[in-house]
Amino acid sequence: MNFRALLHADTGAQFFKYVICGIATVGFYVGGVWLVTRASDFPELWVNSIFYALATVLGYGLNYFWSFKSTAKHAASFTKYLAVAITGVGLNFLSVKFMTGSAGLSVTLAAFIFAALWPAVSFAAQKFFVYRA
Repeated sequence: MNFRALLHADTGAQFFKYVICGIATVGFYVGGVWLVTRASDFPELWVNSIFYALATVLGYGLNYFWSFKSTAKHAASFTKYLAVAITGVGLNFLSVKFMTGSAGLSVTLAAFIFAALWPAVSFAAQKFFVYRA
């Protein structure tokens, strides 16, 4: 697929849905951690880990069925989804390390810059790699 196809109207609608799914997923994750840690005596790190895993699956499902309306096999696409997510963690580490070290930015600014750029990179990876049938 070429750059022109990336700018197609369908891609814009997919990106809009992708952003909504991201907001919903983060809301579920943070809200779930907040609610369960206040309403129970479960260990906080366990609650965090469980909700992060659930949010990962939720994000996959929302994007698979709604944003991208994929017909790819779940075993392959979920594996690719996890690969993109793990790559994102690695790129985050390297980018923030570079921006705070070599570029001399604050960690907050570096995190903000990565958080602003990552959705576009992640969207492209998911559109052209993860959910492609």
